[in-house]
Amino acid sequence: MTCGEAVRLIAAAVEGGLAPGPLDALVAHIERCGTCRVEADTQMLVKRVVGATPQVAVPAGAAQRIAARIDVEAGRRAAAVDWRAWTVRLLPAAACLVLIAAVVHQIARRSMSGEVSAAIADWGRNEIRSLQSPRVGTDSRQLLGVLLMDAPSTSSQKDGH
Repeated sequence: MTCGEAVRLIAAAVEGGLAPGPLDALVAHIERCGTCRVEADTQMLVKRVVGATPQVAVPAGAAQRIAARIDVEAGRRAAAVDWRAWTVRLLPAAACLVLIAAVVHQIARRSMSGEVSAAIADWGRNEIRSLQSPRVGTDSRQLLGVLLMDAPSTSSQKDGH
């Protein structure tokens, strides 16, 4: 007998529902296997503790109160699934999404018209001018010119000063 088979039979043996043949094989296995012996002892202890616990009578009407509580909880869950309630709760999020879409649309429209592109180009030219000041070394200005694809005009400005 394997430990897996023994574990499956231990609960039945503790409850007294195991036939003599399998019970004898289980007892022989438990005598050789310490792990299964501990499992059998644990099951016996559980049976003794549960058996020693006094039974308490269920108060009258307990079943009805439990059923009523279940109905209330089921009603709350059904309300959570109600699509009308969700639409009201999601209205602020939907409004934010519409606002974001409008802003993105305006930005895209302006970039197509060149307003945004022109603003970015102006900003880039101003940054290049500030980098071409005497504080920036010649090597740095040449590198910036190459990176910004403006190397010929940058180097000609440097050679002329």
